[in-house]
Amino acid sequence: MEMSVADLSDNGLLQRFAADGFGQLNANQMTALCDYLENRAVETGLAAPMFVSEAIQAVERLFREHDGYGGVRRDFVDHLDGLVRDYLPTIQRGDPLQAARRARQFRDEVFAKASGYNSRAGMRSELAL
Repeated sequence: MEMSVADLSDNGLLQRFAADGFGQLNANQMTALCDYLENRAVETGLAAPMFVSEAIQAVERLFREHDGYGGVRRDFVDHLDGLVRDYLPTIQRGDPLQAARRARQFRDEVFAKASGYNSRAGMRSELAL
């Protein structure tokens, strides 16, 4: 089943995420978006939605882990939001094979950034990851 651009943009949370990134979604919205993307992957057999879901889950875990310590630094979230705006349009509109590659790159980059996050470090050291 091939997905059209309209199919990929029919979810309001996905549209909001693509436009605004992680910083504008709360934990419940991230969970709902992950559920939607995972269902999309199962229904279509496409890998890209699953990779994006895994990236969102990693960031949601990071937010949860740092919630008791004042949260994740805004500049770090802004950087993650930039990754969303860089990757999501090509993932949403690319052919399925290219979209899967880009989605995996997105997931891997988010994983690297999230695992290297240090609430006391400056962005310069984290961007080098």
